[in-house]
Amino acid sequence: MALVLVPHLAGEPIGPKALGGLLDSARRRQGSAPPGPLQPIVDLESGSGLASIYRLRLALPQLDPGTLTLGRADDDLIVSAGGMRRRVRLASVLRRCTVLDAHLRGGELTVRFRPNPEVWPT
Repeated sequence: MALVLVPHLAGEPIGPKALGGLLDSARRRQGSAPPGPLQPIVDLESGSGLASIYRLRLALPQLDPGTLTLGRADDDLIVSAGGMRRRVRLASVLRRCTVLDAHLRGGELTVRFRPNPEVWPT
């Protein structure tokens, strides 16, 4: 789903004419494209087999580190900050891992994973 930027209005646009005007203003808006969905980068940091360490990196610019919380629900990483929450689907290799640690540096979140021996293929 794409994010569309529209101008702030004093009142709620009600009716087809007002909504059409809002759509036209969104089409005419100048500037950079709105941000897309979170695109994680996953790679093998070190090791092999059960000794592997995998890394997931997400660009999170202009994020207040004090509001960042992470969680995991099934096959998703839950990223919460500033009252907003996003679910990021984990790559298949990470779904068979447990979280080792995480840190935020320079607008990039890095989460490290270690294979879970109970579900890791041998």
